[in-house]
Order: sequence, then C-alpha cells, then structure tokens
Amino acid sequence: MVDGAIYRTVWRWHFYAGLMVLPVLLWLAVTGALYLYKPEIEGIVYRGWSAASGPAMAIAPMVAKVEAASGARVASLSRPADPAASWRMTLAAADGTQRLAFVDPATGQVLGTARDGGAAVLARSACVHRRDRGRRHPVSGGNGDAVVGHLGEGLADGGRVLWAWPAAFTRPFALATRQGA
Repeated sequence: MVDGAIYRTVWRWHFYAGLMVLPVLLWLAVTGALYLYKPEIEGIVYRGWSAASGPAMAIAPMVAKVEAASGARVASLSRPADPAASWRMTLAAADGTQRLAFVDPATGQVLGTARDGGAAVLARSACVHRRDRGRRHPVSGGNGDAVVGHLGEGLADGGRVLWAWPAAFTRPFALATRQGA
C-alpha cells in the first residue's frame, strides 16, 4: 500500500514538472529551428534583394555609394560566400537606429533595407539563444535558467524512477527463490 502511494506521488510530481517544462522546451525548439535555418528563411524572405548582377567592385567606392544613397554611415559589411549573392551592410543613422542594407556588389546600388538587422522573428530567436545587446530574457537569464534546469532535472529523475519502478519494487525473482527454497 505504501509503495502504491509513493508511486502515485512520484507520478504526480513528474506530471506537474512536465506541464511546466514542456512549454519552455517547445519554445526553445521552435526558436532554435528558426535560428538554425536562418540563412534558408532569409533567402526566401529577401529573395528579390539577394542576387548580384556581376563581379564585385572595390570596397571603398561601394561603401561611398551606399553612404551617399542612404544618408547613413556603414557600420559593418558582410560579404557572402556565394559570389552571386548581394552583400549586406549595417547602416547606422544619425539618430542611432540601424538598418540592414542589401547591396549589389557590382554597382554599389542598395537593393533594399530591413530594420533591426533583418527579419524580426529571426532576430528574436537569435536573442533567446544567446544574450545579445544586454537584453535579458526569462528563458536565457539567470533565474529562468535555474528554474527550468531544476524542473527538467526533476522531470528526468521522476521519469527514471517511474520507468524502473516495477523492477525495483516487485522483485519477482526474489519471491520465486524464496518460495522454491
């Protein structure tokens, strides 16, 4: 009777820990998938801005053309591995805002710009998985990590106990040897 009560208590705590941990793990799985497939997703979202028209010109004249066309300072430049793809430049405006510009490396023409460094969903998913720009999130900040970690450990421990329960407490071999003796 006592074994049954302990089993039900462990099962109940395992169930409640699962209810608390499951949404967090699902959130991390979805945002992790977005972060993992970021290049493929951006290729679909920015399809019209990602093609270059020819070989790249020198960097200094290209940066000068982009700064003249946009009225902002080029803060960083990213050259893709594919020579047929557009270059990406982070533009810093005088008011402190930043935009991501897609630039044709052959002509220095800005093909398009996006705010906040690209797609907002992808930027948020990256922020959840790493601590960016001083932002703190409940999942990736100190207390959130501790709570989710302890609940996850409790969930795993409870699962191991529940899985091993019949073998640990029924002992059919021990009973069979006692009866046969």
